[in-house]
Amino acid sequence: MKKLIFNFTIVLFLCSSCISSDTKNPYIWKHPFGPFLPIISIILISASMYYLLVSKANPEDKNNIFEVINIFDFLIYAFWVMVPPLYFLVEYIHIFPDSCKIDKDVLDDFKYTQELGSKVWAGFIVILTTIVYAKYKKDLKF
Repeated sequence: MKKLIFNFTIVLFLCSSCISSDTKNPYIWKHPFGPFLPIISIILISASMYYLLVSKANPEDKNNIFEVINIFDFLIYAFWVMVPPLYFLVEYIHIFPDSCKIDKDVLDDFKYTQELGSKVWAGFIVILTTIVYAKYKKDLKF
């Protein structure tokens, strides 16, 4: 019986969009993926940085920039530059419920969370750019 109540509570929590700030105990909207998305992001960030630090640039002295850069380095860099901002947009447009956009407190909390996420993303891009630049600075001839 306790397990059934626990499962029902989890289903209600995941399916509810948000509760208005008029209640005595307002709840802030929670992302449907819960803690899994940050954990997956940390794993992917760590794997990306490890790969960029361990992999080597193409050793041949080439004049074309696309012959010097390892294609996986380029794909990793392009992924991290493009996907997080697109996800922030998709999250606001499609995942964040419209009913919560009306509630100013919930919307402000959502915007604050996205602002923090974008700052962490920008810091990671600076670190990633530094790694890629240090890796290829002697190989790139402009």
